[in-house]
Amino acid sequence: PRLLWVIEEDWIVVGFEYVEAQLPTRPWLPAQLDQCLDALERSAHLLTPPSPHLPLTSAVEELAEFPACWTHIARSFTQLTHQEDAATLARRCGETVSGDTVVHADIRDDNLLIGTQDQVWICDWNWPFRGAAWLDTVMLLIQASGDGIAVEDLLAERHLTREVLPEHIDIYLAVMTGYFLRH
Repeated sequence: PRLLWVIEEDWIVVGFEYVEAQLPTRPWLPAQLDQCLDALERSAHLLTPPSPHLPLTSAVEELAEFPACWTHIARSFTQLTHQEDAATLARRCGETVSGDTVVHADIRDDNLLIGTQDQVWICDWNWPFRGAAWLDTVMLLIQASGDGIAVEDLLAERHLTREVLPEHIDIYLAVMTGYFLRH
């Protein structure tokens, strides 16, 4: 939604236009998931490269501390299988996440609105950074996988992920899994 006004006092308050829209249905409906994935592809196209006036950290910088989460997990979840494999993958994060696209970094169903005319708005851009164009797609597909959708097929079909090496996706998933388990 379009920004209408900003008040900066002790807090920053922003007002956006009202849009006739709703959150995606959960569990994910395939048609709505496709709409949202299409929106992420359009967004990646429009936000590559980022405006030079937008000061963004890189994905490598932003995620640099995340692999260390696996140290805590090793102490706290002693029965968790494959944690050393995941930690090894996570340590390779820097080689996979770099890019020149504005990444939302918090894509999930409650940050997306689907309009009555099938528009999709990507909301709540609190944590953007500059990184690989496919990162938001993978984040959204984590939810879809949890809802029983065969995401491997989608990863192979979607414009932003079909040429990404599966190992690179595994590395990013290991990084984010470590972060989510730790926090």
